[in-house]
Amino acid sequence: FKPMVGLLDIIFNDEIGHVKIGNTWYHTLCQQRGLDPIQTFDQLIQKHIGESLRGPFNIEARKLADFSENELNYLQAL
Repeated sequence: FKPMVGLLDIIFNDEIGHVKIGNTWYHTLCQQRGLDPIQTFDQLIQKHIGESLRGPFNIEARKLADFSENELNYLQAL
């Protein structure tokens, strides 16, 4: 199982980088369009998923991906 754990660690760290890049672009686009990021995210979830997201959420990983305190509070309140 050790090789699998090592691979999962690599994937986990790689995904944090991908989420961080996506989060940066999301905030840039929201800022350019004058949109509130959290309100817009909530509207997009309702439109495309139709229900609230369900946790648990890996808060520490999201911190590494530069989620703001407001974003983390939003997720924890779900």
